[in-house]
Amino acid sequence: MTLQFSEKEVKGEIARLSEEYDVVRLVDPEECHSFAIGADCSYEYGPSCYSVWRSTNRCRSCTSLRALKTGMELCKTEVKDGDLYFITSRPIEILRADGTTVSCVMELIRIERGKGMKKDGHRAVLQEGFDKRAFAETLRVAMQNLPTGVVWFDRERHCIYANSEAFRIFDVPDSLAKLEVILKDWFQEDALSSPEATVWLQQYREKESPR
Repeated sequence: MTLQFSEKEVKGEIARLSEEYDVVRLVDPEECHSFAIGADCSYEYGPSCYSVWRSTNRCRSCTSLRALKTGMELCKTEVKDGDLYFITSRPIEILRADGTTVSCVMELIRIERGKGMKKDGHRAVLQEGFDKRAFAETLRVAMQNLPTGVVWFDRERHCIYANSEAFRIFDVPDSLAKLEVILKDWFQEDALSSPEATVWLQQYREKESPR
């Protein structure tokens, strides 16, 4: 059920919830912008809504947009650059003084910095003098038998390795070039824009099955 507030009430609700959450904001998910209601009841658009987790493009499966369309409160978790974002998207209607309504989403966000990536202080070590070609083959065999799809990209964004499970998940023949095209289109652009590790959660559907 979509909640309805007057412009004064929604300001009070934001103030109240701001004591519980790190970020409470109004979002127009169709335009991908956060906005605020000014003192004169004007609507002031802010930055792109996805910039809160330092993304550079719209989320492929926008929870707030789905919440707006279905009238249901939805939740999701974003993992970005080692930080966890817990987002609740609550669809609301704002009743304006002139009798018109504005349909939007109130986003309630909790942030846990550094909790999205394991940090154990260790690093990978290869025994000195060990044949690197033998190691590469051992690693290839190990990756090939994993029940998880594994794909490696180099710094120039070229796909240089994929195991059999990766080809199965994306339902493509054993062609790195074809897999590269699919993944580059699917990935959030900023996930490949840095040589540093980037972690996020995202669902992919192939033949109506979630991956």
